[in-house]
Amino acid sequence: MGLVPMPPAPKLSAPALALAMLAGCASGGGADLTSGIPEGGPRATIAPVTTARVQGPPPAAPSRPVCELLAAADVARLVGNAVRTGAGDPKFCFWGTAVDGGTSADVTVGIPAQGQAAQACAVQKFALPKEASVEEVSGVGSGSVWSHQQVAILLQGALVACFDNAVIRVGLTGERSQVVLRQNAVAVAQAVHGRL
Repeated sequence: MGLVPMPPAPKLSAPALALAMLAGCASGGGADLTSGIPEGGPRATIAPVTTARVQGPPPAAPSRPVCELLAAADVARLVGNAVRTGAGDPKFCFWGTAVDGGTSADVTVGIPAQGQAAQACAVQKFALPKEASVEEVSGVGSGSVWSHQQVAILLQGALVACFDNAVIRVGLTGERSQVVLRQNAVAVAQAVHGRL
């Protein structure tokens, strides 16, 4: 006996195909889409907490750009060696060393919204390198910290100085001891804060 040819399968639209697949699952096709859902429907989800809700608005720039707060001569006096003219943006300035073995400096200043100083300070502290040594610093702002780590022959340090009206981050890189760099960073932060 010969084979009888089968008619071609009917073509289904995408919605019809989806309905057919769901019907197959519901009629013993093996998938139970309600398994694991508690009585009364799915559990309520918790609304995500955004960074802005935790931290408040981002800190503003100071009234004058950071590079205008300290001249290169001021920075040179504070870090103990000649530095190049500062370059940056309204919140940030970098003064590169002008001598071999010298210290370069960078300063970031954020002016937090009223009542947001603690959160702005916490954000800067959280951004410090996790592998660095961190210690509390007294005599500059409140709750300030110094972070430092050795990278080859250079020491990289960062002071986060927290004030009620500003958060100042001073980064120093040089071949001096961390004690000297910390003293220099405190002097830079105090000079910047005095000119805000």
